[in-house]
Amino acid sequence: MFTRAARLKATLCTIIFAMAGIGGVARVGDNLVQSAPLILLYFMLVIHAYYSIRAFASVTPATSISQNSIDIILLTLYIVIGANIASYYNFTFFAFLMFVVASIKYILLQKVIDQKTLLKRKTRIDIIGAAGFAFTLLGVMLGSSRQSAWALAIVFAATSIYLLMVRPLYRLDQDQNATIST
Repeated sequence: MFTRAARLKATLCTIIFAMAGIGGVARVGDNLVQSAPLILLYFMLVIHAYYSIRAFASVTPATSISQNSIDIILLTLYIVIGANIASYYNFTFFAFLMFVVASIKYILLQKVIDQKTLLKRKTRIDIIGAAGFAFTLLGVMLGSSRQSAWALAIVFAATSIYLLMVRPLYRLDQDQNATIST
């Protein structure tokens, strides 16, 4: 179902993202508890990134210049997010930006691959992710950084359980199963 190259790409990106996160955590110093919701959020983002890269790299032509360009932007954003685990504002701003770019990626990808159900669902989820980080960023700007980040982390954790275990998102056979609603 998933290509060997896609699994390798997902694994390598996950290792890079994890290293960025470890570097970000190292910069936290004595404020580990203060940054806990951001660490949890980043951990969940990296888990989703693995499954997303594995699925979409299996069906996206490697020669797609637009998709490769967006992937480089997303790779950079993940590294920047991980490096900013110590900063509520920077972390939420760049995570918001990452979800916006990801939404654009999957909208454009609809013209490249034939996975309409999967792409519509993934785009909706990424738009909701962008909205979640936008509201969290607003909370950060209004002085409720930790509370806003914990609220998003709890919602994101529940959503992750649903999207990874209950009704898996990163399945390539969604368009062949007419009973799956969008």
